Amino acid sequence: MAFLIAMFVAAKANALDVKVDEPIELMSVLARTAGYGEYCKNGAREYTKAVDEHFGKYSDYSAVRYMKEIRENYGVAYDAVMAIAINLCIENGHVCWRYDGKGLTERRASQMDKVAFIAKVDSFYQQTGFHKFFLNHVSLYNKVCDAFRKNVLSQFDSAWYARFYAKEAQEDFNIVIGCVNSAGNYGSHIDLKGHRKQNYAIIGLTIGDDGQPKFGETLSTLVHEFCHSFCPRDIVRGDTALQKKFDKAMQYIWFTTNIAMRNNSYGNKLTIVNESLVRASTICYLIEHGNKGIFGEVVNQINRGFRWLPGLIKLLRKYEKNRDKYKSIDDLCPEIVNYLYDFTCQESQEIREAIAK
Repeated sequence: MAFLIAMFVAAKANALDVKVDEPIELMSVLARTAGYGEYCKNGAREYTKAVDEHFGKYSDYSAVRYMKEIRENYGVAYDAVMAIAINLCIENGHVCWRYDGKGLTERRASQMDKVAFIAKVDSFYQQTGFHKFFLNHVSLYNKVCDAFRKNVLSQFDSAWYARFYAKEAQEDFNIVIGCVNSAGNYGSHIDLKGHRKQNYAIIGLTIGDDGQPKFGETLSTLVHEFCHSFCPRDIVRGDTALQKKFDKAMQYIWFTTNIAMRNNSYGNKLTIVNESLVRASTICYLIEHGNKGIFGEVVNQINRGFRWLPGLIKLLRKYEKNRDKYKSIDDLCPEIVNYLYDFTCQESQEIREAIAK
């Protein structure tokens, strides 16, 4: 049994590898059993069918009811479920908090009662025979990870992040396949003082008609998810004048994109900015590595509501070519604010001119 569990651990502590993680599968199963729509898709075909057959009869268990409560009361959904999962571990056959739950800083998830939650989840784990279910699917997990290594990981340039962002972070990268998650891909991290920061890219699984794992555009997804850990979230940095410009720009962007952004599950202005930087950074990665279909990818992002992305990409490429001026991505932040401000002012002025009498 110990040997089987060890198969899910990266071969080398510092090597970038992929695994299927028991706590992540556990939280995905709980979310699915609680009716979280984003976890109820059937991309993994027979696997999700097996999940439903095994766990469906436990839908009235305390942990499942509590999952429904924290979704309704605190908005726990999508990536927040995975933020909880990466803070869990299995010790001596029981579900426990890693670092006593201190690493769970995600705004929505951190509002719940951690003591009550872990007790309910551990009870679910024990009473449903989750560990046995997990072990029974070792062959699938190995197959999926092998396919990912061959088709995705072999092409991934993890050293690009230090080159691009100029942040040689004391961080670890973890790639996990979420076998229940279908097309859902999530990025999360644990950042505790005194510990190396742990960045996670959790990639959903789709099984094709031929029974083989399909990862499609997963390379760009992988690049995207890890960019979240490097892109600055505070691009104003206490500058009063920049704050005024930022607030005005984001008020307009939210006013003109809130329907599209809510459809993308981006419910606030800071998330929109971070997602914009992540998308622009991902395009820069794809350009440097000669990937095909970049024009279509930019158009795809515009269709998702990020119509200011081309100018932001140009700004990041300017940053790439002038590293004497910009020591790191942080040095570009004032220009990012100014660009967003100028973009929104120009567009709003064009609208006013178009409707003027």
